[in-house]
Amino acid sequence: MTEARFQLLTCLAAGAVISVLLGQDANWDLRNYHLYNPYALLHGRIGFDLLPAGIQSTFNPTLDIPYYWLATGPLSHAPRVLAALAGLPFGLLVYLELRLATWALGKPAGLGRVLPWLAAIMGGSAAATASEIGTTFNDIPLAALLLGGLLMALPGPGLPSRRALLGAGALLGAAVALKPTAAIFTPGLAAALLLMWPRRAAPFATLCAGALAAFVLLAGPWAFTLYRLYDNPVFPLMNALFRSEWYPPIDLVDARFRPGTLARALAHPFRWASTNAMLATEPPFRDARIAVALCAIAPLALAAWYSRLAEPRRILAVLAAFSIGLALWLPTLSILRYALVLEAFAAILIVAALRTLALWALRLPGAGEAAVALALGLLLWHTRAPDWWRVPYRRTVFDVEPIHLPPGALIVAINAPVAMVLPFLDAPGHRAIGLTADTLAARRFRLFIELERTIRTHTGPMFALTDETARAMEIAPGFGMVVDAAACHSIRNNITLNGLIMLCPMQRKPGG
Repeated sequence: MTEARFQLLTCLAAGAVISVLLGQDANWDLRNYHLYNPYALLHGRIGFDLLPAGIQSTFNPTLDIPYYWLATGPLSHAPRVLAALAGLPFGLLVYLELRLATWALGKPAGLGRVLPWLAAIMGGSAAATASEIGTTFNDIPLAALLLGGLLMALPGPGLPSRRALLGAGALLGAAVALKPTAAIFTPGLAAALLLMWPRRAAPFATLCAGALAAFVLLAGPWAFTLYRLYDNPVFPLMNALFRSEWYPPIDLVDARFRPGTLARALAHPFRWASTNAMLATEPPFRDARIAVALCAIAPLALAAWYSRLAEPRRILAVLAAFSIGLALWLPTLSILRYALVLEAFAAILIVAALRTLALWALRLPGAGEAAVALALGLLLWHTRAPDWWRVPYRRTVFDVEPIHLPPGALIVAINAPVAMVLPFLDAPGHRAIGLTADTLAARRFRLFIELERTIRTHTGPMFALTDETARAMEIAPGFGMVVDAAACHSIRNNITLNGLIMLCPMQRKPGG
């Protein structure tokens, strides 16, 4: 068995085992749309249902199809097997981090052979990466696509072949197509590659051709679907540009965690070194990796200038990818879940800086390795990953109480996240719509008008699906309906907090 194959199998096995030990994923997005969206696509409900998972109903469901198919089909009664498979992308990501660290550090010999492994463990144990092991957030597969594309395009003894460059571009283009947040990191990757291809335009053109082809192939059909339905290929995002009559002409962005000013942006990663909440993500977390990597930039630049690095251009390429990616991520997203690639680069920079400084200061064999091992131990002890909610395994992956509804029912999802139960309802000919905060924000626009028309003209039975009965009772009268709170039924399941999803009959308000 080759060394690379052994490394890959080791990382995949570790990813599978860790995922099983962590428990079954039950994150908020899974309860809202990661299950509903592939169900809607595979069962012809796109354009028939009207955003029961809110605006997230319009997100590209491609990455969610394998999990949905396995969880509701072949592996529905094997939750641990499904969890093991869900951990494989993490194992792949750690392997790619290992290969990138090996490339950047110049294949150190002797005791130094442990350094790439220490870098991979440091990146894989970072707060965002570790928190998403085995989850449906899809940021780990996205990071794997980005790092895989970068590795395929990086030169070894010579430039990559045209086929390799096309493949690398395809991976990068696929990442952006499947989840547009990946686009934030592509300028940094491009800068890293340009550092390794001085004055060469042909490789970059080939890479871009592969990226464009993959992007069109994977994003095109979904964009066309959204444009056909809502006159905006990324609906409802960027509606200030596309001006669809379905939604207000605004740019929908999650700006809750943006630092706001340059001074706050520079201090932002250092504030993560102490336990915090609602700073870069909702749950509490703590991680010093990005801050330490920022402190390593100056020493690495000086070491490269004075030729103290084994592979100065390669370290500078990683430094460029990290610095540019962080500089773009902070003012645009600043959401921890999207920072997995930055965590991988940060680990390599920390290892390179500590090895160089330890060797220069102590001049002892093994000093660099000891310094990196000590730093890794401290980071593992210090880091606190966000908790996205996991549940114990049951007999089935989704143990949802069977609910039988009369034919032709209209199911009105009020509040989010409740759409995950829709695939499990026995409701022949039903239609589902969503009255969530973002759809209610479209008042006076076509989306709100269509939601209201659907409710007011429906002649069959109607039900409110909600996690907050009081909120449903507050919203329903505005649409000419009343919720029969006395007849509400709690849908027992193993995923939602306390099993709290209510199904309540609705009737027309007198004169409504």
